[in-house]
Amino acid sequence: EVTNTRNVVGQDPGDLVPTAAQDYIYGADFEKWTRLCYSLKARYALRLTYLPGKTAAGQADLALQYLQDGMQDNDDMCAWNHKPSLQFDSYIYEESLYDYSGAGMTPSVYIVDLMNNLNDPRRMIFWTEADAGGYIGHYSGTSSVLGNKPSRWAMSYCTQTYPDMIMMYSENLFLKAEAHALKGEYGPAETAMKAGIRADMEYHGVAEADIVTYLAQPALTMPTSVEAAQELVMTQ
Repeated sequence: EVTNTRNVVGQDPGDLVPTAAQDYIYGADFEKWTRLCYSLKARYALRLTYLPGKTAAGQADLALQYLQDGMQDNDDMCAWNHKPSLQFDSYIYEESLYDYSGAGMTPSVYIVDLMNNLNDPRRMIFWTEADAGGYIGHYSGTSSVLGNKPSRWAMSYCTQTYPDMIMMYSENLFLKAEAHALKGEYGPAETAMKAGIRADMEYHGVAEADIVTYLAQPALTMPTSVEAAQELVMTQ
């Protein structure tokens, strides 16, 4: 009954609290659940930035306030961990996008070209090299021919149990960057954005030297206008 779902402070909540085995996401670590809640509050504070009656600075301040109690590192990220059973397959495993050669899951040309232009070290982790060499994305609706097949997603991302990401820690840092950009605080915005890039690269196993090289690029210098700064943060 509804009355039994109330958790009075100081009283045993009983069987309503899941065990570690029942909680597929955080293993009944309720401090992590609390940090996720604050991170989600920050996400939606920024989603309301342009709502009538709201101000960008006000919503940015709210987001920054929530993030103080949000996720703290990559160990806090929220992912749905699939079980090794067909009943619980990863959606990527079930719904892989193949080109017409049928040779594997292909990335889109947009994301490949974007990462090529920045010499992003995640490419060699995410994808295989194309037949013609380098990393080449796939145009939807076209077919590959022998000797001209595009890159494929690495099988480590296409397994039956690869988790669905609900919220990654790196998003918290990008939210922080966007909030600072909305307030015209471009130095802190750049610092937070680069911390977000680092967190994502560390999650995917990029080598430290490659992270340092990537972050040193002039292309990642924060512009000093709100719109341009938002675009850079959101692209990264």
